[in-house]
Amino acid sequence: VMDKLGAVVGAKDKESAATATRTLAGIYQRAGLMTEELGRFDEATRYYRQMDEQAESLAADNPEMLGARRVLASSKITLGQFQMTRIGDSKAALGYLQRNLTLRRELLERDPADDQAKRGVCNALGLLAQVWLKLGDPKQASVYYKEEVALRDQIGPALAGLPEIRREDAGLEERLGDLNVALNDMSAGRDHYERALKIREETARQNPGHDPAQRDLLLSYKTLGTFHLLHLKDPAAALVFYRKALAEFKRRLEA
Repeated sequence: VMDKLGAVVGAKDKESAATATRTLAGIYQRAGLMTEELGRFDEATRYYRQMDEQAESLAADNPEMLGARRVLASSKITLGQFQMTRIGDSKAALGYLQRNLTLRRELLERDPADDQAKRGVCNALGLLAQVWLKLGDPKQASVYYKEEVALRDQIGPALAGLPEIRREDAGLEERLGDLNVALNDMSAGRDHYERALKIREETARQNPGHDPAQRDLLLSYKTLGTFHLLHLKDPAAALVFYRKALAEFKRRLEA
């Protein structure tokens, strides 16, 4: 009886320790996000590294806990995006985002029918493609994008129709536009940018209270304006998109 009781107490202690570690990782992550937004990147780096230490510890101590793997993957995404977009160190970002992809693949292997797990792999592939594009290797980026496109097609309609997933679909189309511009295929680039805009217009229309979906319209108008100006050398067409972006920005500001 005492052996059984000890096992129960031990399990509860382990669960409490895991909860505490996970909570601490979350606190460090939020502190990093706050200091990052304030432009204090050195401070944000310290918080993010502390977040990652806690996440690594949580995963090591709880190898069968799926939640622990998700926390660790989230930590790698946070660090990878921070290095890529704020620090400008794409090589450092590459290591974090490759680890994230490995973790996401492991989660999908445990449940191949899980649409959220498929989504996690898709987003991991897209982030790696972005890094390779920044590193000046669009061919390597295209390998990841090709796999992402194929896997996104396997996500079931219940999840695929949600606003957040439609926003991700539009983001993929826009990044494919960037890829084709880097490959000097302007016709394909324009097709992808226009598909992104179409998805964003539909999503914004169908979800009028969804602020991120409305904000995405600004991104597409600006992207298409810049594309027409810099790559198609058509300032008149660019002006049409820039005016749409300005009108949307004013509408949001007044709201």
